[in-house]
Amino acid sequence: MEIEAIDDKEFDIPQVDTPPTLESILNEPEEEDEPFILEDTCLLNTENIDAHSCETSSLASSDSGDPVETNATVHGSVLRRNLLKGISAQIVSAADKVDAGLPTAITVSNVIAVGTSHGLALVFDQNQALRLCLGTTATGAEYGAVSALSINHDCTRLLCGFAKGQITMWDLANGKLLRTITDAHPPGTAILHVKFTDHPALAVCNDSGGSVFELSFRRVMGMRTCESRCLFSGSKGEVCCVEPLHAGPELKDHPITHYSLLAMASLTKILLIGLKPSLKVWMTFPYGKTDPASVPLLAWQFVAVQKTINPVLAFCRGDTIHFLLVKKDESGTIHVIKQRQLQLNCDLISLSWINPRTLVLMDSTEKLRVVDRPSQEELETVDMAELQLVYNSSHFKSLATGGNVSQALALVGEKTCYQSVCSYAGQIMYLGTKSVHIMTLRNWRERVDHLLKQEKFMEALSLAWSFHEGTGKAVLGLFADPAKRKGVVADKMVEILLQYVDRSLKKCPEQGKIQVMEQHFQDMVPVTVDYCLLLQRTDLLFNQIYPRLVENSVARGVFLESLEPYILSERIGCLTAPVMRDLLSYFQENGMMDSVEGCLVHMDITNLDIQQVVQMCWDNQLYDAMIYVFNSGMNDYISPMESLSPQTVLKLGPDLHELLVDLLCQFSPQQVIAFLKTSQDYRLEEAIQITAKHKLHEATAYLLEKKGDVQGAFEVLLQHSVSPDCVSLSSALKELTMKVLNSMSSFIAPPAIIQRILQDPVYGKGKLAEIQGLILGMLETFNYEQTLLETTTNLLNSDLHWSLSHLRKAVSRGLHPRQDHCNICLQQYKRRQESEEEIIIFSCGHLYHCQCLQRKEVGVLSERQYSWSCYKCTSNQGTRPADRPSAESSRSCSTSLAQVSQAVTFHNRLIGLITINCLEKSPNKSNSDILLYLKKL
Repeated sequence: MEIEAIDDKEFDIPQVDTPPTLESILNEPEEEDEPFILEDTCLLNTENIDAHSCETSSLASSDSGDPVETNATVHGSVLRRNLLKGISAQIVSAADKVDAGLPTAITVSNVIAVGTSHGLALVFDQNQALRLCLGTTATGAEYGAVSALSINHDCTRLLCGFAKGQITMWDLANGKLLRTITDAHPPGTAILHVKFTDHPALAVCNDSGGSVFELSFRRVMGMRTCESRCLFSGSKGEVCCVEPLHAGPELKDHPITHYSLLAMASLTKILLIGLKPSLKVWMTFPYGKTDPASVPLLAWQFVAVQKTINPVLAFCRGDTIHFLLVKKDESGTIHVIKQRQLQLNCDLISLSWINPRTLVLMDSTEKLRVVDRPSQEELETVDMAELQLVYNSSHFKSLATGGNVSQALALVGEKTCYQSVCSYAGQIMYLGTKSVHIMTLRNWRERVDHLLKQEKFMEALSLAWSFHEGTGKAVLGLFADPAKRKGVVADKMVEILLQYVDRSLKKCPEQGKIQVMEQHFQDMVPVTVDYCLLLQRTDLLFNQIYPRLVENSVARGVFLESLEPYILSERIGCLTAPVMRDLLSYFQENGMMDSVEGCLVHMDITNLDIQQVVQMCWDNQLYDAMIYVFNSGMNDYISPMESLSPQTVLKLGPDLHELLVDLLCQFSPQQVIAFLKTSQDYRLEEAIQITAKHKLHEATAYLLEKKGDVQGAFEVLLQHSVSPDCVSLSSALKELTMKVLNSMSSFIAPPAIIQRILQDPVYGKGKLAEIQGLILGMLETFNYEQTLLETTTNLLNSDLHWSLSHLRKAVSRGLHPRQDHCNICLQQYKRRQESEEEIIIFSCGHLYHCQCLQRKEVGVLSERQYSWSCYKCTSNQGTRPADRPSAESSRSCSTSLAQVSQAVTFHNRLIGLITINCLEKSPNKSNSDILLYLKKL
């Protein structure tokens, strides 16, 4: 792996001519600088971003050497290592000029804080400029070295733990000292860890006595206080590492964050406790047998498991890393599920997550190991020995307070570097004695370009193809959508292939043995062909790469020879016309005609000059290739066989062919027609006689038709090959004709039907006897229908006479009034003086004067006379004079209903009489015929 300097233009980092010194920073007025923001790329949704947007922008940096890298051919350089030049220079300057001491601890958030051995805390912004210098050397002499640092989640407070046990809290906005805590834990012990939790007023600390304390910050009546509560006593087993669960802004509403989980690692076991809502131990996990000198390590990371995001705790002591999935159920219970462990062959002293799938480990030899957690594959190893990592051994031995610690803790402290390694937002910082280094994952383009800079083109193509197929490890900056991912990577691979070809042509030795030049291109050409085929970009291979190689005759020959195995395996099925011509010419010039034939029979030859290829095949006796060209190129299956068959053919006489026809008729009659169609050497007359003798009528008809006697062929087929179905169909047709004619007789006059029959060619040329049945059937139908008509007429006349006679009797009967007075004026009609007054009496017996009815307007004037209605009857029915038309309609309606009822009765009688009459006069008629005529009526 190579340490690279960040491109200032790419990351838009302002130029700094001279790094500011500590004295200049302290003398400058306070300013609100832009916070140091590191974007957590491992939790971003990368589906809608471009290829560069996932790069993690580091601080201004410079190269710091060439570390050793391994396994680069598979995964390339996974980590990008940068030296924070500005911070490193100012740490050294502070130690020399203001006696700040050597660096002892580091922490990072939006700013970077570095603690020193003389009690100072240096705070740097994102441009590596010194913003704050917290504390003084005088307090440093009293409190000792800074042994632990922590920044809260909103980057407003800084906690500093000291080697003599004190804890201070600073305001990062203005550099004010907010709290000095001296009684949070037993005196005489150093602070090993101090950590903010996600709760703004809650922190934890761990001292060299192995105890863990909870720090609750309050502000009462303007006074800042701190209450301490012991979470774990060192007398039960010394804790040497604590790690609270931190959730980023995007996971602040995760249900598990309400418990303020804290992981603690003692010398014998792991403990998982919840600080909220009340203190509770959720899990303990013993190590088992381990090396007493190995360092317990803890690291949290939120990981997506089965579409849900939950925290995973990674811990180890020695060479085995365990993973615990922590999840909360609906009842509020925390469940800890052990995942697959990771076994290594080294003693680890640092454990960090760089994204949910990748771990960065440091072993006791100060080598960084990048491990892919799902596959447990080690991706890269980087030697960090030149960093001169800062160890925390003196604090674990509590040398500043007299060394009153256990031997077990002192032994572990020999290799502890808890405060020298910190991770934030996908970046890991390492604190050295004179420098600060930052490690980030390279995005996929950087990893490929890193190999290209070393001219490792085959490795770069292999790595890019793993990204294309989604099998790459520790991938950063690619789309989640497979189609978009493949499109972006394919474009990059095309660019690499063209660079590879250009570089090979440029690096080709101009002089020397031809074998050396051929070997040079044989290393390159198959690789380019393979990847062009994998990308399905034959257009790139033949239209861009081949024209470049044509300029070099050796490269051209190697390329054309390299195509043969791909053509034979049918991975390449179609070549462009220029490449095909060059391929055939090259093989022909070099006497590789077997290769020509092998290639031709596996290719699409539509782009070839068919005449040229056929001539070449004839000249070189490539018969398989020639047959393939004729069959595939011209769809001609006969010409090559004719050309290849001997020209001397034995000519047989017609008598032998006729003898063969006779034999076929006797022993294999089904083959006769096929032979007659293919053979042309028999005589028609003799063949007709032979087939007729053996009664092969179809063969005879074929020969007659071939002779030109179509009528004779038809008569033979008609006479001997008529299907039995034709007879049954003919009889059915005759019956159908009778039914049609009988039905026509009801609508069409008999003379017209007879004329139509006589005009039909089927009956027009026949004798009268052939249509006698049709005519007799029509006459019988006519007589039958005439009888029906007469009977129906008689029945209608009789019923009409009966109705009229009854009506006459009804209207001829006299009426007798019920009263002797008018029902309107109530005067007797006999005593009225106007003797000429007309009197109207109704069938209901009511009597009225005509003038009275006129006044009541109960009459309706019709065209001929005045129609009256009984006033009293209409009044009793609730009908007013204005409603008379409605009343009339009602009466008309009732009358109509009565008429309908009478009509139905009459219709039923009529049908019965017609049926009886029909049966008497035509007893041969069937029920269906009678029903047919009744429907017509």
